[in-house]
Amino acid sequence: MLTPAVDFGVGHDWKCLSNLQIQKAVPGKIEATLKIDDSHLNRMKSVHGGLIMTLTDTIGSLVVSSKGMYYSGVSLDISTSFPSTAGKTGDTLHMTGTLVKMGKSMAFTKVEFSTPEGKPVAYGQHTKYVGNVNKEHNVTFSPDGEHEHGVSGSQTTVNSQRNQQEMREQYGKNMHIQGFGYWDQRLLTFDTRAINYILNQAPELYPKAWQSRRMLTRLLGEGVAVTEGEQHKRQRRVINPAFSAAALRRINPIFHSKAEELRNRWLGLLAPATSIAATEDGYTTIDVNHWIGRATFDAFALGAFSLDLNVIQNEDHPLYLAYKRMFDAAFNKGQTLMGFLEIYLPWLTYVPTEVNRQINASKKIILDAGEKLISEKRAALTKGLDAEKGQENGGKDLLSILIKSNLEETTPKHRLSDEELLAQIHSFLFVGSDSVSLSI
Repeated sequence: MLTPAVDFGVGHDWKCLSNLQIQKAVPGKIEATLKIDDSHLNRMKSVHGGLIMTLTDTIGSLVVSSKGMYYSGVSLDISTSFPSTAGKTGDTLHMTGTLVKMGKSMAFTKVEFSTPEGKPVAYGQHTKYVGNVNKEHNVTFSPDGEHEHGVSGSQTTVNSQRNQQEMREQYGKNMHIQGFGYWDQRLLTFDTRAINYILNQAPELYPKAWQSRRMLTRLLGEGVAVTEGEQHKRQRRVINPAFSAAALRRINPIFHSKAEELRNRWLGLLAPATSIAATEDGYTTIDVNHWIGRATFDAFALGAFSLDLNVIQNEDHPLYLAYKRMFDAAFNKGQTLMGFLEIYLPWLTYVPTEVNRQINASKKIILDAGEKLISEKRAALTKGLDAEKGQENGGKDLLSILIKSNLEETTPKHRLSDEELLAQIHSFLFVGSDSVSLSI
């Protein structure tokens, strides 16, 4: 079950269990529901026994995965019994999967099926061989399933700046890291020469981890910051004019202007008579990281898209808040067992959890704003006018240059679709502002 081959819209699980919703997941126990539809019935219009068998397989495997297993093993035996009819179209089938016992080689699970009122309708048992799993790299979750304690064994967690600094002092600027499984070999480098070589001369030899790309694709789309191979090269071909030396020189004054605006904002906060952040002893604390993030987001929005969001003065702009909430949900609230499973089973992102609802609501705001922006810029360029000032020279912001380059691409198959243009907006605005903020 828990393999990279499982993907959205592909395979037996997706076709049979697209209505499956995980209601609760803790280590060793999974609670789920399934809305029964016509595809789940036999010719007598009741739930097909094969569906119960499939659910026993799937839920049993997820229960094993809930213990942090990268692979859930190989099925050895699956059995089911049916004390009652499981339901008809429109009914909701409830199921609880439990890990009965797991040793070095074998895992035993059971799945209990019931009606919403708690009446038992079926039972399943699933035995799996897990002896071939490399447990050294398994993930460990807290008892409530809400927090990841890190990776067990010899692999070091590299999420925090402190851990990265310690690793750099111990191992140097270049480190080989073992990921999830023997084939998942990774390089962590702090060497600017190595980074330059990887990005400009050999990007195909050092692809991003597919787990990271899948997570970022869900949030940002398939933009240049996420794609690999030929798709990345095609996007770079169209995007390059937007990042020419002349184009970047034109937005330099915007960054200087926003830097001055940030300075003045800080001076206002530090003024004793007006400071809203001063403590009783007269000292004022400024969260530099937070304010730099606001400034770079503001600068990129104005320079790349001619959008004056005024985030430095007031951070209540819907677009800024949408990005903030989306990434807070994904990387802070989403670091749970469910978030881990969603990477390997993407169809779980359709489960209406609080995190998924927050991500989807934020994405809608971002996509709506992006579509409107592209439409306005394209219409202005088609007329030969500047999108903002009505001048004859065409738009000078990065998005206008990108759309113009895309329109002038002579080979249709090399042009970017609207979905790809939207993904570039996300990449420019978030990835660009975030990387500059971190560098500062």
